[in-house]
Amino acid sequence: MRRRGWICFGLWFAVAGGFGGCGSTNAGRGEGEYCDQTSDCQAGLECRSHVCQKPAAECRPPCGENEMCVDGVCKPIQPVRDQDGDGVGSDRDCDDLDPLTHPADEAQGIPAGYEYCEGRDNDCDGSTDEDCPPCAEDAVQDCGTDVGECTPGVQRCRGGVWEACSGQGPVAEVPDEKDNDCDGATDEGMPCTAGQTRACGGTVGVCTAGVQECQDGLFSECRSGVNPGTEKCNGLDDDCDGITDDGFMTGQTCDGRGECGAGVIECAADFGLRCSTEPGGSRDQSRPERCNGRDDDCDGETDEDFRIGQPCLGTGMCGNGVWECGGEEAARCSTDPGGSRDQSQAERCDGLDNDCDGSTDEDFFVGATCDGLGECGAGTIECASTATTRCSTEPGGSADQAQAELCDGLDNDCDGESDDGFGIGGGCDGVGECGVGVIECASASATRCSTDAGGTQDQSQAEQCNGRDDDCDGSTDNGDDQALCQPLPDHVVRATCARPAGACQVANPLSDCQGGWWDFNGVWADGCEVRLDNGAEVGNTCAAAAALDTLSDAAAGSQITVSGNLVPAGDEDWYRVLGFDDIASDESVDQCDNYHFKVRFGQKPAGVVFDVSLDSCTEMGCRQEICYDFRTNFRDVSGSTPLGECGCRMSNTAGYNICAQTHHTYYIRVYRQPGYAVTADPYTLTISNGNISGGVTCP
Repeated sequence: MRRRGWICFGLWFAVAGGFGGCGSTNAGRGEGEYCDQTSDCQAGLECRSHVCQKPAAECRPPCGENEMCVDGVCKPIQPVRDQDGDGVGSDRDCDDLDPLTHPADEAQGIPAGYEYCEGRDNDCDGSTDEDCPPCAEDAVQDCGTDVGECTPGVQRCRGGVWEACSGQGPVAEVPDEKDNDCDGATDEGMPCTAGQTRACGGTVGVCTAGVQECQDGLFSECRSGVNPGTEKCNGLDDDCDGITDDGFMTGQTCDGRGECGAGVIECAADFGLRCSTEPGGSRDQSRPERCNGRDDDCDGETDEDFRIGQPCLGTGMCGNGVWECGGEEAARCSTDPGGSRDQSQAERCDGLDNDCDGSTDEDFFVGATCDGLGECGAGTIECASTATTRCSTEPGGSADQAQAELCDGLDNDCDGESDDGFGIGGGCDGVGECGVGVIECASASATRCSTDAGGTQDQSQAEQCNGRDDDCDGSTDNGDDQALCQPLPDHVVRATCARPAGACQVANPLSDCQGGWWDFNGVWADGCEVRLDNGAEVGNTCAAAAALDTLSDAAAGSQITVSGNLVPAGDEDWYRVLGFDDIASDESVDQCDNYHFKVRFGQKPAGVVFDVSLDSCTEMGCRQEICYDFRTNFRDVSGSTPLGECGCRMSNTAGYNICAQTHHTYYIRVYRQPGYAVTADPYTLTISNGNISGGVTCP
């Protein structure tokens, strides 16, 4: 493998990032060392005659150009020159006429010359063309220069190495008015007479003629013209030897640095050399540097853009590590995800970058706007735990808007469910007689079965007295009895609900019935089914006896039929009727009284009888009768005294009764004899006066 080095004025040199240019590398040289300018010397020294020395002013008188002040005394100096401009003085350069040949000066940062494989010891290490690939046997190449006393020649390959150049090379300058060192100047540095001058230089290449002056007994360097310089790889004959870019071996094969393959040596833009496959070369094979352990950009460094091996601090919660390749395009800290000491963890919602990707809580969208669940409004996403998030307006959030859950179809507590805790939608059996439904809201704080009263499937009915909870309020037969027993059956004015049996009834068969009616059988459905006779028509006492129309015996007579019933037990009916004897139209006309007052049953329930009293309630003349009559419309003379008034005379007449006007008020009491069952069967009673009775008497 060839050694890599710098080229300065035709020498290769290595700098970070690729080929670099040349400059002074002699700063800080000590006393007596070669210099180009005072800045090359250490502090307190100055550069005179290319030698770092103490200021001439320290000697009195001041030292001349080729003298140096040593301990206050001017002493002659042996000039140290750098004729080839390679930064190494003639005191140490093994060939001060070849800028490509010099030893390394590590203190001054000057690398050894590059071994050019042309038969010379370019790096002044005592070995020629070491590490060079063998040349082709008997191959020939040009070499040398024609400046001054030098002549160009050729080199031939023998045994895989180049032999010495066959031409005349430069030698040390001697006072023979020749350019022995082939630098374009004659006898420079040789003794001369003060004021003596002579022409120098030439017009080969870039050189132009100049003048040498005698200074301190020595000819100076060629001045005013352009002297031969260091040959640069630039397409010019800089060293004025008649050969352009000689010494750079352009066209020879080379192996590019890094991943750049085999090519040929060619000039670089900075006057240096490069292999044609290297960056900027005519066959550039370099690529952008990748992190892959190879020198992709062919600058002599591997992965240099990626700081490999340098300390680093991992991203986020990943700690200290070192840079390493994380793929060909980028480096990563070894503690970052995928690194050799990966410290990343699953991202948690905790305000930290746990997975070391440069983002905090990125999987949780923290800070993004959100609309809270249910009735909780707009907020921002925030961590609820290390694994979950919530909207800031949700329960427990920084702007918590949650309220106690109400039964209103809304998600008041913002837990994602509406009316949770109330069992809404679940199956239910309605209260009482209300059937199967679903649970729904009855108010903000209460529920009901949908079939209950007020529900969406309301099956409640008006409460009735039936032993059931018809209105589905949780109570059976509750409410006003009168309302529970609607509609009331005939003639019932007040109802009573018998609990717990759940049956309507007439509690008081008299007072709970419409006036004049009686609930005899206790059957609710037919109500107060018995018509009472205790109104204006029928009295229940003698004093309150019902007054009937007067019954007159005039003409054909008169008759009336009354009816009633004897309920409840112990009931009795009283009637009062005037039996009128109309004498004016009766006896006075035909001397025959028609008076015949008769009481008889038409319809008679078992055990029902009546009593009759004349003109008074105190004494009942006839008792337990079923037929009664009182008459004067007959004549009976079988006895000693005539009976009856038909005929009769208006005045006393023997054998006749006087036609008297016989008026009587009859009190009739209808009742049930003891021992007979009480029934509501009606009775009818026919009461008559006059001939309507047909003369038929009671049996």
